[in-house]
Amino acid sequence: MEDFSISEYYDEGKIGKGANALRFLLLPFMCFVLFGFPGDDIGGIVSTLSRFTAPAFFILYGFFVLVGDRDVRLEKLRRAVKRTGLTFLVLFVVYFAINAIYLTATGVDWIPEIFRKRMLFEFLVMNLWPMPMGDCIWFIQSLFYAYVILFALEKLRLLRFYKPLLIILLLFMLISGEFAGIIRLDIMGYTYIPGNFITRALPYLLIGMFIRENQETLLKPKKGVYILSILIGLGLAYLEIELLYATGSLIYSGHLLGLGLAAIAMCCWALSVPMIGSSFATAHGRSYTRRIYALCQPVAFLLTIAAEQIGRYVPDIVEMFLSVITYMVCLLLAFLISLIKFKRYAPSISDEDDDDESDYQDFRRKKAEQTDAVT
Repeated sequence: MEDFSISEYYDEGKIGKGANALRFLLLPFMCFVLFGFPGDDIGGIVSTLSRFTAPAFFILYGFFVLVGDRDVRLEKLRRAVKRTGLTFLVLFVVYFAINAIYLTATGVDWIPEIFRKRMLFEFLVMNLWPMPMGDCIWFIQSLFYAYVILFALEKLRLLRFYKPLLIILLLFMLISGEFAGIIRLDIMGYTYIPGNFITRALPYLLIGMFIRENQETLLKPKKGVYILSILIGLGLAYLEIELLYATGSLIYSGHLLGLGLAAIAMCCWALSVPMIGSSFATAHGRSYTRRIYALCQPVAFLLTIAAEQIGRYVPDIVEMFLSVITYMVCLLLAFLISLIKFKRYAPSISDEDDDDESDYQDFRRKKAEQTDAVT
């Protein structure tokens, strides 16, 4: 272990058990952000502070896609654009169909409203979902947009200047979000800009690239430092909210500096322990993340409708504990899906999430063969 190099480990295309475990552990917090944490005062604080989940996911994606080797990075970006674009298309069709059926059945004249120019602009540019169910689609949509931009920059050989771009994006993120109320932002009638591909996906993907570039320094196992940084980040986020509220400038709390610091510290901690002990979370973190992400909105939607049909105290109880119930149901459904998958295809548990790694290794072998052929 003395000769272990974390750079060599990740440069071989390995994902790492720590990153898989973090993905799995972030899932309940994702549900808290979407559906709220039980309780009033404490619930609001937990739901707000749980917003570190989106930056953490973006950082992990940036770390594993924006690798050091330019040829490999370009190939991984190309594959990321295709995969993310297909996922976005499927989710868009499914969510749109479900919403259209529901709105039509309830007698809502939704077509004129949905296809207004302002609504189309908000969906296409601001990444705001215009229908009742499907708020989480913004994440995959902004990720897809960001991948396309990064792929174009890499093709033009401009991604090497990512650090100045990152600084500009971070400043814009703060000006258009946390400090929007202070500077009285007004862009086309918007007093702040919510999380989208410019204010969330791009900057945090590039932070992932920065961590990758400096992994030998940032990913040295320092558990105490990482935990302290996470606590400081969450405390700073809470303090930011209190100060902005006290000054009457609290407009949007999605781009808080503290949340970003907490997300970075969490990712560095997870990435610094790539060979952590085997567990359910390390073996299935990536696959369960995809399944629960796709299932959470429809499940929450159906639970709410079912509770309203039952009546009495059930709707209030379901509304209060919607995040917890949704997570548990989605976790069960994800497990059942994995059983069906295992029964049909019988893959080994250890190989379930190695698709990116095997593709990466195949690409490296092809590059090596081409080099050998030339020499």
